[in-house]
Amino acid sequence: MWDLKVIQRVEALLAVSLLAVANFAQSAMPVGIPDPASSVPAAIMPTLPSSDSQIPAFPYDPINMPTPQWADRANQYYVDSSSADCDDASNDGRGNPTTPRCSLPGLRGTTWSLNPGDQLFIAGNGARYGNAQHVERADMPGTATDPIWIIGAGERLPELNFERFSWQRGRHVIFDSVHFRSPEDNFRMRWSDATGPIEYFTFRSVDCSGSEGTHSNASRRCFSLGGSSSNILQFVVFHDIDIWGLGRWQDDRRTSRDLLGIQLQKWSRYVWVLDSRIRNIQGDSIMCGNSNWWDFDRASRPHYLYIGGSEFYENYENGYDQKGCYHVVFSENHVHDIYNSQKPANATAIITEQDSEGDVGGKFTWFLNNLVENAGTAFRSSATTDDAFICILGNVVRNIDSAALSFTQRCYSGGSNGQTCPEGLVFAQNTVDCNLKATGVSNTQNPVGSNQVVEIDGNIFYNCIDGGEGSTQNWESFSEQPLYLKHVNNVDYRVSGGDVTLNTRRFDVLENNLLNTPPLISTGDSIYNLLDGSPAANLVEQQNSAYNSFSAMYGLDIRKDRMGNSWTSTSTINAGANQGDIVVTPSLAPPSAPILLVN
Repeated sequence: MWDLKVIQRVEALLAVSLLAVANFAQSAMPVGIPDPASSVPAAIMPTLPSSDSQIPAFPYDPINMPTPQWADRANQYYVDSSSADCDDASNDGRGNPTTPRCSLPGLRGTTWSLNPGDQLFIAGNGARYGNAQHVERADMPGTATDPIWIIGAGERLPELNFERFSWQRGRHVIFDSVHFRSPEDNFRMRWSDATGPIEYFTFRSVDCSGSEGTHSNASRRCFSLGGSSSNILQFVVFHDIDIWGLGRWQDDRRTSRDLLGIQLQKWSRYVWVLDSRIRNIQGDSIMCGNSNWWDFDRASRPHYLYIGGSEFYENYENGYDQKGCYHVVFSENHVHDIYNSQKPANATAIITEQDSEGDVGGKFTWFLNNLVENAGTAFRSSATTDDAFICILGNVVRNIDSAALSFTQRCYSGGSNGQTCPEGLVFAQNTVDCNLKATGVSNTQNPVGSNQVVEIDGNIFYNCIDGGEGSTQNWESFSEQPLYLKHVNNVDYRVSGGDVTLNTRRFDVLENNLLNTPPLISTGDSIYNLLDGSPAANLVEQQNSAYNSFSAMYGLDIRKDRMGNSWTSTSTINAGANQGDIVVTPSLAPPSAPILLVN
């Protein structure tokens, strides 16, 4: 007979092999949304803005488009300020790898101008360009057939050391493999002062870094996306970018400083952040919107934002903070280690909507198939206005200190624009492992409004502790202004600390839930496979209607889990985030040959 430790190690190895298969499946079957169109809410955008899209957002593929190679053409420039042979007059002023230019072509004082089709090859090799100057007027009017390329060459990324970078005009501009470096956290690229068209920007394999925790300047963002009613910033792709080290993210000093990796401001839309990493920020990795937008101008609000396959961690505030934005999809990301704060909201991994941030925050927003761990609260929903209806579907949450979901929705009573109260929220098919430290769902303040609907549907709550009412679901509600609470198809179990109980008086619908029944899941990894005999298997007879709502709105079927497993609406589905095959517990019979076990 095998001893228990050997069995556990075999199960762990099995889980690792399954994870490798799952990761391959995930890369082949991404979850996303289709392409942009002009109407709302039928406007849609793609997982990747490429030829696979129904209506291409870009006239070319901004991610997989081949990087130009040096061929000494008339439109190509080669720059290497570290070379002893550099000369701005060489090769008709274009330079080459043997006798490169010393300075960036087109950069004169605070103006940087390039022509359609220009291709700048900038050698890294430890060289730094820009001398901490301001670029007040960047003018780069590329075209779809002749985009402007700014390309890093050599073994190291070239450092572009600008303190401010403001666009006057820019179209079809591609930054590829460069590093925006700001030792004193002063750098900010912005578009809001543009006097001409600003659209079709691509940032591929780009870095942006600051003081790495040694300095904190005034509120800055690496990228501040916003335009005006006459010059809307649109079609911006960030792919495989790294942003890190902005401000004193490790401690609580200088809390008035709010540094951000990426922020979407007014008059920005159609933005993708894909396969990227944003970390060590004295603020949020990404903030969509800003505080106190009470002008009720929906057209100006950031919208059509897709964030997918990215990692956000070790920030002073949040991984993602949504304020006055709508039509947002946050899919297949990893958000973790969000602790460094004295404020509960700042120890939250993801804020789905925010108090006092205008009347559209949270409208048409979707949080799909993410992994959230090592934080105070995983999801915080606290809206005041509009008919926002947040959908949190298929996520894995583990190792949190407060709650998987903190829900506080109130109704703003001011204004005269016919806004309504928030409609509510769907929390469905998530797997929550509280590790005996947190509550599953917590309603921390009494809601005010007219029958806001909250659906807790098809989740697994594992090892969640009691809330204020002596249950893992801590809801407060006043009968005169109630929430409509629906709690169905959930599995709720903890291995110690007493039985799980639910206060039935708080729920309008309480059906088909399994309490105090072991879910039989794998807890040693982030997959949470269902094991043989799991009562969570096929527990849900009908998927939550949010999946059909997404398909109707955006034209894409998102019935896929984090591992790429899909299901149909006609079959029963599992509770929790994993829809894959049941993992059969290994036989207790010894193997015919020895197995090498790696610690």
